[in-house]
Amino acid sequence: MRRYQTAALNHPHLLQILSVGETEACFYYTMEVADNAGDESGYQPATLRRRIRPNARMNARAAAELVEKLAAAVRHLHAHGLAHNDVKPENVLFVNGEPKLSDVSLLNRRSDERPGAGTPAYLAPEGAADDVYALGKVLYELLCGRGAADFPSLPVELLEHPTAELAESLRLCNRVCHPNPSRRLQGIDALLPALAHIRGLAARRRRSRRRILLAVLALLVGGPSVAACLTREPAWQIEAVGRAGEVYTRFRFWNLAHTPAMPRAGGQVELRFDYTIAGAEGHQLVAGIRTKQQLLATFYDGIPGRAARAHARESRSRPRRLPATTRSMS
Repeated sequence: MRRYQTAALNHPHLLQILSVGETEACFYYTMEVADNAGDESGYQPATLRRRIRPNARMNARAAAELVEKLAAAVRHLHAHGLAHNDVKPENVLFVNGEPKLSDVSLLNRRSDERPGAGTPAYLAPEGAADDVYALGKVLYELLCGRGAADFPSLPVELLEHPTAELAESLRLCNRVCHPNPSRRLQGIDALLPALAHIRGLAARRRRSRRRILLAVLALLVGGPSVAACLTREPAWQIEAVGRAGEVYTRFRFWNLAHTPAMPRAGGQVELRFDYTIAGAEGHQLVAGIRTKQQLLATFYDGIPGRAARAHARESRSRPRRLPATTRSMS
């Protein structure tokens, strides 16, 4: 705790520890006070959890900015050889309006493993506490207004008016929280530039509003011919992942067809293809769909031999134990 107290000194997004001591009964520390989120009935500390209401979503730029501040705090801890191990909205306090990472009860040296430590919904699939993975779950909650355990499902309302920064934020969530550790975004130094890029997208979008208005005018004047030029076939990304998170390289699919031909946000998509996996004792299929450069949904599902539908509004994660064979997945 004293090591954290020294490392966190004057950092704008790490809660300040004022004193550390002990009595005959326990160790203790005192910390700076958080903003008051209560009313006349009493003081309630202002936490990020209190700001996340069910189905109340933060815009992508604001979410990226907030998580970027927390990521800077995590990088500062990692640079001092410490890991937080319990990053979640409940452990983010607001002090003078600024978010600060707090509750360092599970803090330890980065070199020391703490299996099982942390909050289950924010642990990596392999069961380890990972500060970067947990930040991805926090970003997901801010964007979707859902709990971390609901990842990777997406609310239909989120997809009705997608923006470039929203699409990039959802892609970042999937990269940071990928079920396969080898495909996951590695390290806090890789996360921070990605968050800064999302902020930059929002700034560039404001600068390009005039060009967008001109494009809309061209669409109104040009009619269907211009609209056809703006329409693109959706790009499917499909891979097979084993129960331990490994990606099967001896996997291929063919005869891919989807209905409707041009999926809409919030609509229902039926995807059909034949595939072969060599050496797979059990696996799940990981698929994503993009249209007009916007990420509509990512779903983790695979039910060979049965009718299955992928909803752009709802994503599901259900590992399946299946024999290695050639099958038609519907």
